[in-house]
Amino acid sequence: MGVRLPPRAPLIFNLLLMNCSQRIAKLPTPKFDSALLFLLLGVSACSLCLSFPAKILVQQPSAPSQSYLGFYLNTYPGDAALPVLRKTFSFGGYWLSPPPESKQNTWVGKRRLMLSKNFGFLILYNGPLSRELKSSGQSGKKGTSEAANAAAAAKKEGFPSHAIIFLDVEEGGRLPANYHTYLRAWVDELARAGYRAGVYCSGMTVDEGNGVTIITADDIRNNIGRRDLAYFAFNDFCPPAPGCTVRQNPPPPSASGI
Repeated sequence: MGVRLPPRAPLIFNLLLMNCSQRIAKLPTPKFDSALLFLLLGVSACSLCLSFPAKILVQQPSAPSQSYLGFYLNTYPGDAALPVLRKTFSFGGYWLSPPPESKQNTWVGKRRLMLSKNFGFLILYNGPLSRELKSSGQSGKKGTSEAANAAAAAKKEGFPSHAIIFLDVEEGGRLPANYHTYLRAWVDELARAGYRAGVYCSGMTVDEGNGVTIITADDIRNNIGRRDLAYFAFNDFCPPAPGCTVRQNPPPPSASGI
């Protein structure tokens, strides 16, 4: 059963994403007072994709020669704040749905303005809680329906086909079978709609007792099959971590075209 994690904002964390021949490191994160920030190390925002097989490790390779900072907020910061934010941040999280514990989405219609300020994007869609998934059949239908909604919202906002839409998985630990059914349906429907699927999930180790541990990103990888799925893993337990990367001189996130 998945464990409900505390709200992620406000936090600051290091992001690691690697290609299919590489491995992921755990991503420790310290607390921060004003926003949830993330550090994209050595990959552009359009390359937030890693295709497994991969393995979560404790040790990390050396830091990259170039890195990018991004910001993440549930509430849109306001048009006037964008020039100030752009002085520090290269990309931002962008919600296609109401964020967790919210009933409205204040990011709607802001992509074009952010793009004009040369921001890249981490495209997000709020995932369900386990208690919302009542059966395998209902979970599959919900995954299909919500992926279709995400794709329609992405298209309306102007995000091109093949952009990665990350499902925000708010629970950590081992996810129940119904959640994996939902995820498989989510990935399949996004692919049919012309978009790529991703998950924004926990990279923290959860002790299940009797010497058994589980990491949500690993649990998803072990149940997703051969589907193409991108992973954005976070760890807000033990700060800080330099992260690591494959590419040494990546293009800026604003050049991603997303």
